[in-house]
Amino acid sequence: MRDAFEGFYGRRKAEHQKMERRHARELAEFGARQKAEADAFGKKLQEMAQSAKPAGKLVRPKGLAAMFS
Repeated sequence: MRDAFEGFYGRRKAEHQKMERRHARELAEFGARQKAEADAFGKKLQEMAQSAKPAGKLVRPKGLAAMFS
């Protein structure tokens, strides 16, 4: 009787630990992939911002016009 219970719960415990290790590994891999994607996206946005040519002339108003803008 004792062997039956110990064998049953031993197997369950081993499977649970195996599943937890696999889950932790997958979670770490997922986090690494997300960080890499976020970094690539940030670089792409930075490149787009540097290459963008906004419409119009960017000048600060001077004189009397500066007081009302």
